[in-house]
Amino acid sequence: MKNKVLITLIMISAMVLSATMAMAASWSAMGTVDSGQGWTVTQGSFEGMFTSMEGVYASSGTARAVHPITVGSDGNFSVSIPFKLQSNGTSAYVGISTASTASDTSGDMLIGNAQNDGPLGVCTGGNVNNIAAFDPEIPARGSDYVYTATITSTDNGQTADFSIAGWGYPATLSLSGPPKYIVLYLVDGDVQDPSFMTVPVVTSVTFNTGASVNPSPSPSPSANPSPTNINMDLQGIRDFYAHQPVVHMSNQSVIYNPDGTIKQVITGTQTTTPAVSATPTVKPNVTTTATPVPVTPTAVAPTTAAPTKSQSPGFEIVLAAMGMIAALALITRKKK
Repeated sequence: MKNKVLITLIMISAMVLSATMAMAASWSAMGTVDSGQGWTVTQGSFEGMFTSMEGVYASSGTARAVHPITVGSDGNFSVSIPFKLQSNGTSAYVGISTASTASDTSGDMLIGNAQNDGPLGVCTGGNVNNIAAFDPEIPARGSDYVYTATITSTDNGQTADFSIAGWGYPATLSLSGPPKYIVLYLVDGDVQDPSFMTVPVVTSVTFNTGASVNPSPSPSPSANPSPTNINMDLQGIRDFYAHQPVVHMSNQSVIYNPDGTIKQVITGTQTTTPAVSATPTVKPNVTTTATPVPVTPTAVAPTTAAPTKSQSPGFEIVLAAMGMIAALALITRKKK
């Protein structure tokens, strides 16, 4: 019974752990904005698909939807959401929410453009009419213009940087807690028969948890050490090799003086014995000096060589034949 209970607890723990890991994994939007893809629509309705050509958009008036996310234990994360503004009077806001429920807009922290062709900027608490602009310049509209909003936290979830590529400086906002939702808030501006070619569209949503914190600078390598001059002791080197033990590589050994000259030559005949004897079997001949004794050469008067008698042709063949006959005779005699 105890084993069954233990196995059940282990299985439950594994399921909880895997579910936590799945929720904290990075995520990219697919399909359309509906409950089948994990979205909760809190206002209006959406059409379209998350594709580079089409995108999702509000089917009429204003639409808001959220998707749950889970930030890792380090609190760091990044969000990337490209969107288009394709006609006048429309607006798009995208971002995050720190609220605990999907319908609570008080935790919304959004980036986008103000309504009525306003500038790009940020807004909080769901108040899209009170936007803090990045730049007073009004963004261009049309299907050829894509604005990519990024939201990044690299200080363990204390603050988040909101920016749009190519526009102004990032706005840094304090976080009351880790974000719990991705938020899409699109306004079609009462466009008649809205389509993905006339209204604001969001082409993709990418969430990454555990964004890298700025790494600390690595120490720069030290300069290459300059070589130290060494005074070589030549006499010490000679003394070192002069005092090395003699290695008997053959039946002759040479002992050198410290100055490199020959001091003693030991020669002898090597005898191999199976047993070690206390008395050496080789009596070495010790030569006290290796200096050779010069020999005075004796001059010999040259003599005139007597002319040799030339042999007749074929004489070598006759000699070779006689030698072969003598050898056969000797072999035959030994066999008898």
